[in-house]
Amino acid sequence: MNSNYDVIIPAYKGSKFLKNCILMHLNQTLPPNKIIFINDGDKELNLSMIKRFFKAHTTNLEYYENSKNIGAINSLNLHFDKLNSKYFKISALDDICELDLAEKSLNLISQYPNAGLVCSKPGYFYYNENIKSNINIKLNTDKNQYFNSDETKKLFYNYFFKPHSQNIFFNRKFFLDNNLLNNNYGYMADLLNNYYIMLKYGFCYLPKNLSYYGVHNNQWSQQVNRKKITLHLKILDSLKKENINFYKSLHELNIYFDFPLKIFFLLKNNHKKFLKKKIILRSIKFNLWLVVKSLFGPKITKYIYEKFY
Repeated sequence: MNSNYDVIIPAYKGSKFLKNCILMHLNQTLPPNKIIFINDGDKELNLSMIKRFFKAHTTNLEYYENSKNIGAINSLNLHFDKLNSKYFKISALDDICELDLAEKSLNLISQYPNAGLVCSKPGYFYYNENIKSNINIKLNTDKNQYFNSDETKKLFYNYFFKPHSQNIFFNRKFFLDNNLLNNNYGYMADLLNNYYIMLKYGFCYLPKNLSYYGVHNNQWSQQVNRKKITLHLKILDSLKKENINFYKSLHELNIYFDFPLKIFFLLKNNHKKFLKKKIILRSIKFNLWLVVKSLFGPKITKYIYEKFY
């Protein structure tokens, strides 16, 4: 199989993960055509640090540097037009993946030209403990499969499903034609975009644990204030105004479950359709899982994740 994908990496304050991240992609059994590296105003990083890893590899490097930190989403949107291959992957510096992630993922999605993306089973890598935690979830199948748009709707309705960005390869054309990766949706932008692409085009699912979300003391997600109610109300207002059909899907399929629980007392007017038993129950489960994740180790977190799924 020919390599037909690019990797785009927005980087800020993660230099200790740099070497592993770059080599992990360069040493894939199916290496990328090119890696687009965006230094988002990190003064500890520079071009020479990145170039040295590419000397023994055929993958091309394109390096871009922001004069100041503008955030991952803005950085990505400035450079999506540099993508050339049919598929692409977005990676954070602290993501971990198996060396056959690209080969297995692209081998599957290449069989389904209408698919918007391919994803695999979720996993977590706990840096402090040096432990990979494989999450065992099943989507009605133990086989490689493509879910079309209608099948995706049924899946979202029936499962407590949260696609993880670090294991996703997008169809570049479909993504660039229409996506939701913008700052109007705050920290929820990547997740909402994943849902949006999946509902619009369908997706491929690879039932293997091939990539891992990095868990450590300084990760970006720990700095996000998920309990900020005004943020969620702003996101819903923006979606209702800019993409009403997707907004309707969020409450019809119960897939906006990142709500802080007290928000349900404030949804009566503008967003009262989200006051449903199923989405409230999913939000309770999700908030409970966040508490467990912060207080307990990998085994308990894995157990709760799989129980709630």
